[in-house]
Amino acid sequence: MYASREEFKDTVTAYAMQIARVITFRKCGLKRVKAVYSIECPFWLYAVKIGEEDTWQLRSMNLTHTCTQAHKAFKKKVESNPKVKIRELVSKAQKKWNLTVTKSMATRTKQIALDEIQETFREQYKGIYDYGHELLRANPGSSVRIQRPTAGDERQSSRIHLSRKEEKQRCSICSSVGHNKSRCPKPIEDEAQHSKKLSKGKQKKGSIKS
Repeated sequence: MYASREEFKDTVTAYAMQIARVITFRKCGLKRVKAVYSIECPFWLYAVKIGEEDTWQLRSMNLTHTCTQAHKAFKKKVESNPKVKIRELVSKAQKKWNLTVTKSMATRTKQIALDEIQETFREQYKGIYDYGHELLRANPGSSVRIQRPTAGDERQSSRIHLSRKEEKQRCSICSSVGHNKSRCPKPIEDEAQHSKKLSKGKQKKGSIKS
């Protein structure tokens, strides 16, 4: 809430100075004010006068900056903690830019940041196959296998396995050829138990020789 239209404009101006950008008031009437940055940037703030009072309220906004630090700040916050609470974003806007942000506004802003982050992940995932081809080019005689996660397996992520055709992998757990211990289908024994079995095997061999 703002005591007057001028107080709202002063707040927006102070915010503009803090981010070193020029924000203009496209609409500045007796009952409504709309602040924008530029044609290319989707950022805007919209405030209205409450009834017959002198009080003004920030009614709606779009804090998505494609050209300033504000959007990056929100995106960075969500990126570091996708489960960040809405009240934390509301508090950040109030403390850092003196903007009164409602929960619904903060929710929309957070969702936009999450969508952008998800899109970035999709673009990176598309590059996995290009990366696989580059590995083949840089390592002649090798094979590349791209392993995709199965449905319901949240622990497994996409992996790329590179191996020489001439080399044979032997598992140190089951002694089978064709895979290593990290991909062994048998349950991994406790390290101490595994060492104990090996020790017993050596003792038996020694007793047979004697």
